[in-house]
Amino acid sequence: ALFVDASYGLNTGAVPGSLMSAAQNPLSHKYQTITAAKNAASSGDLIVVFPGDYDEVFANIYKNGVSYYFYPGATAKVSITPTSAGHACYIYGYGNFIGDISCCMLTTIGSYLYFQLNNIDAVRNTFLVQDGIADIYINNLHSQDQGAVQIGDSDPASDGTNDIKIHVVNVRSFGASPGLGSTINISSGTNGYDGKFLLTSEDIKGSPNSSSPTIHIDNYLVPNNRSRITINCPSIRPGTLSDITPVIVYESTNNTIVEVNGNIIMPGSNRKGITSSGDNAGAKFTFNGSIIADNNFAVDIAGSNNNIKLNGEFQSDFTRTINLNTATSVPSTITLNGEVINTQAGGNGIEKIKSLTDGCSLVIDTLKIVCDGVSINAPALDTVKVIHSLACNTDTLPTIGAINSITGSVAYFDAGVE
Repeated sequence: ALFVDASYGLNTGAVPGSLMSAAQNPLSHKYQTITAAKNAASSGDLIVVFPGDYDEVFANIYKNGVSYYFYPGATAKVSITPTSAGHACYIYGYGNFIGDISCCMLTTIGSYLYFQLNNIDAVRNTFLVQDGIADIYINNLHSQDQGAVQIGDSDPASDGTNDIKIHVVNVRSFGASPGLGSTINISSGTNGYDGKFLLTSEDIKGSPNSSSPTIHIDNYLVPNNRSRITINCPSIRPGTLSDITPVIVYESTNNTIVEVNGNIIMPGSNRKGITSSGDNAGAKFTFNGSIIADNNFAVDIAGSNNNIKLNGEFQSDFTRTINLNTATSVPSTITLNGEVINTQAGGNGIEKIKSLTDGCSLVIDTLKIVCDGVSINAPALDTVKVIHSLACNTDTLPTIGAINSITGSVAYFDAGVE
């Protein structure tokens, strides 16, 4: 192994000014900088970094076949950027990284990175994900500007081989850049992210300094490319409560399967939970969890070519809980499963869906609606498909007009009776 010690290490050997070789570097004789150890290391070597501050001017410490172990208390101003296909690097331990523009840039097709550390704090993106394969385990990801995780602009030649997995306890953005302050930003650039991406976290929180959504999904892919994006998080929160920017924005995404498993928590907020807009041809969006909104819709769906499934509990104290306003003359399917609750006096459950016509459909799969007003307000809806059951606990029976077909059982209940 090669050892690095900021306080007691040396970067010169017996001959002044010469770098030590691995053989000259026993535990009693350490390097002073990570960069010096990296330059001396060969594939298969382990570099052990002792506690201390390492200001390496954000040097790239990635080296093919080299592994690092960072002791607790080791803080390094470095970057990690794979440079060649087929190369691999492994980082272990409990240290902290401080990044410049991006601490970790995954931009090389066929490269591999294993990354396990305590904290990463970057000026901009902690992770810029475009191409490659990575397994990442971090306690805290913090970005001071723009997003903590920026995904997109893959090389079309990657052909779906990218596979990035990030497991992190807490993700935060403090960015103030308009439109770029989302904590998780899945944005296309020239071409969207092509491949698999998995983010698992205990808590994702938006920036307190930006009106950007906490999660922004705008993944445009060239034809024949495919992407699967999965986000698992029990707590997805806005950074501020006063503005009306949605917590999750899903727009103009194609050829991408998106699945979000978690809960959107925003007590006292003016924000919407999830919004959809733009042309989402060839894409599929699934949300499994709960959304509790106070002063806005829990879900607001617009745009065209939507294939959206909402499974869970959706609650609001606004005029309506779910607002469906998909564009006319373009096929879309919205599937609801679970419970829709509206707690405002006279508030409706599902409304503004009269434009769901010309091949568009609202599919209800075992849904319960609890509200004081109209459970489903769709005076011109022509395709409501009730697959299993629709239970409406409301003092106003469902207003559903011009229904072509209803399959399965439909049960209506008086207010206060289940």
